[in-house]
Parts: sequence; C-alpha cells; structure tokens
Amino acid sequence: MDLKTMENLGLAQNCTISIQDYEVFRCEDSLDERKIKGVIELRKSLLSALRTYEPYGSLVQQIRILLLGPIGAGKSSFFNSVRSVFQGHVTHQALVGTNTTGISEKYRTYSIRDGKDGKYLPFILCDSLGLSEKEGGLCRDDIFYILNGNIRDRYQFNPMESIKLNHHDYIDSPSLKDRIHCVAFVFDASSIQYF
Repeated sequence: MDLKTMENLGLAQNCTISIQDYEVFRCEDSLDERKIKGVIELRKSLLSALRTYEPYGSLVQQIRILLLGPIGAGKSSFFNSVRSVFQGHVTHQALVGTNTTGISEKYRTYSIRDGKDGKYLPFILCDSLGLSEKEGGLCRDDIFYILNGNIRDRYQFNPMESIKLNHHDYIDSPSLKDRIHCVAFVFDASSIQYF
C-alpha cells in the first residue's frame, strides 16, 4: 500500500495488514451499458435453452451428465454453481472442500429444480469420486459401470477395487434412463500448465 493511502486510512507507516476476509462487488456502472445488455440477453437465452431442452425422441425425461475429473478439480463445486444459477441464489448441496484425497466418496445423482417454475430441469448431474494416478481415486473399472448405468445413487466407492456384480448397489439390467448420456470433464484451471 502506498504511503498516501496508509495516511488516509489512519494506519502507521510500519503497519502490516493481514486480510482474512474479502467481499466482491458488482460494478455495473463502470461497464459499457451495451455490453451489459448483451451479456444479460445471452444469459437469458442460454438458460432458456437449458430449461426447454428435450432429449432426442423423448426416450428419456432427463439426460444424465457425468462430471469426471481429477481429485480436487471442483466437480462438486461445479454442480453447486449450476444449481445456484437455476435457484437464483447461492446453494450448497454437494459437499466441497480441499482434502487431497477428495471429498466425494459416493456416486451421487442430482436432479435440479428450476427456481423459476419449480419443475425439474431436463438433465441430471452425476458426481463421482475423482480420478487419481495414485491410490485413493476412482477405480478405473467403475467408470465402465457408471457409464453403463450399473451403479445406483449413493454407492460408496472403494478405490481399491471395483463394484462386485452381486453388490446391493449394482443394477443388473439398467434402462436407458439409468445410463450416462454425456460426460463433462472438469479440471482445476490452476493445474493446467502453460507452455
């Protein structure tokens, strides 16, 4: 901080400040009004497209989107963000944190109610244990069973071994609605190396 700012705040020149909390404000006045209108219209258009999406041939009511990525990439945070957008306020349904082995230990399927009309959106977000090159991540064989729809909601993952065919959370003959229709890869942007 420069000396003039410190004087205006009434701080001593050798004062050390430790910031423990901060707030973010929206400064719309400083933005070009045309850009703001364009962004608002684009947002409305995208939200409308997601709300009115109809799966091909009405074969299923809601498509399933699997969130897949490394441990700690932010898959559960991504779900919470999507849910917050459609609720119109910040929500926190999926557990999030900074544990090096990941927070999600169960396979979870989340239907999202639209805060606008209370109806369920035409997609389900599916959260899972993160991928890892070391021990503690999602067992690679379980990915096949998730994609195929063989694993029930709330299945407790075992990173050491894949689900067994006789497990009570194993679905022998999954229907089309139980299968994964799309995979979204989630990565922590700060983990990407720039060349």
